[in-house]
Amino acid sequence: MSKDRFDVVVIGSGPGGYVSAIRGAQLGMKVAVIEADRPGGVCLNWGCIPSKALLSGAELVETLRNQGERFGVRAGSLELDYGKVIEHSRKCADRLGKGVQGLLKKNQIELIAGRARLAGPTTVEVEGEAPRTLEAGHVVVATGSGELVLPGIEVDGESILTSREALESKRVPERLVVIGAGAVGVEFAYVYANYGAEVTMLEMADQMLPGADPDVAQALQREFRRKKIDVQLGTRFERLKKTDGGVKIDVTRGEESAELEADQVLVAIGRTPHSADLGLEALGIELDRRGFIPVNEKLGTSVATVSAIGDVAGGALLAHKASEEGVA
Repeated sequence: MSKDRFDVVVIGSGPGGYVSAIRGAQLGMKVAVIEADRPGGVCLNWGCIPSKALLSGAELVETLRNQGERFGVRAGSLELDYGKVIEHSRKCADRLGKGVQGLLKKNQIELIAGRARLAGPTTVEVEGEAPRTLEAGHVVVATGSGELVLPGIEVDGESILTSREALESKRVPERLVVIGAGAVGVEFAYVYANYGAEVTMLEMADQMLPGADPDVAQALQREFRRKKIDVQLGTRFERLKKTDGGVKIDVTRGEESAELEADQVLVAIGRTPHSADLGLEALGIELDRRGFIPVNEKLGTSVATVSAIGDVAGGALLAHKASEEGVA
């Protein structure tokens, strides 16, 4: 197993990780980035970028249907091929991922494929096709987050999906139930509805986009209902069961219970940090009750040589927040 020394080792190449690495290189440091999946992290590959490509397609479909005549475009009966927009979104993600690789190379940053684990305050072991041990003056944990799935739900990519599977699925179900009316659920509900699915949204809170301005949430709800998207607020998901024809979903509204049927269910109830199996606890870095890494005002952990940025450090789970922390 080879052993190399770096000034900074960054674990994760998402919007926080690659920006942090580039900033370190600009300051004259020798930097390595370790990535277990695809360069660019969740945002570029399985989040912000491909989902916006899908939204662009859905918006075009809606515009042609509702506004085409006004601009002299007589679309008639549109022939939709959802597989094409999925392919387009994947190409967008691939192109930007290669762009990140190019930026790292340009800044003489070594990109290492593999899964990282802290073996000491300044030691990082990389598991993969070419195992390595890295020594670093400082380690930046920028591993991001993944889709949160409730206990008892088995994601199969066919009848039960998260956003991760939905970004590759070329199927438009006849009936779709979206669990969660946050940003992710709202985006996919809009996309699927415009491509022909009958969409029902379940939200436990009393408004869409919980935590957002109530007036904005109400305006969005009115717009969704105009688009014939069934938004059920104050509705708690209890359990689901796969059937031969799809999925049955049990919900409660106050004291009342109900059963819904769908061909497909999209689980969009939030995200969970990628903090497991990093060797943090062995170093004395305790996680909070949700698995996030507590940091101080300078993004440092309880170990002086280890920092954490982006989703894994908690706070707003946003790409631009991670990038700002990467520069800091």
